[in-house]
Amino acid sequence: MIAGVAAGFGIGIVAALLGVAGGELLIPTLVLLFGVDIKLAGSLSLAVSLPTMLVGFARGSKAKQPPRRRSPRGDLREISILPPRRSPHASLPF
Repeated sequence: MIAGVAAGFGIGIVAALLGVAGGELLIPTLVLLFGVDIKLAGSLSLAVSLPTMLVGFARGSKAKQPPRRRSPRGDLREISILPPRRSPHASLPF
């Protein structure tokens, strides 16, 4: 019980700092600390993360979105910057 509370508290702090739902840490904790089957741990992680996702979706849908640009020229300029930046990394052997 104490290990579960401590693990939950730690996962909550790390998830809040990283801005994620915590499933990345919850699944290994359930499997390694409590011996839960991996499929059940994944399902529990989704069930625990569901309220966080629903609140994020609700807040995002109510937020005012900036108007979308109609001109494709602006989007193409942004896209054309990416390949020169990525090409040196693509040639590395790892």
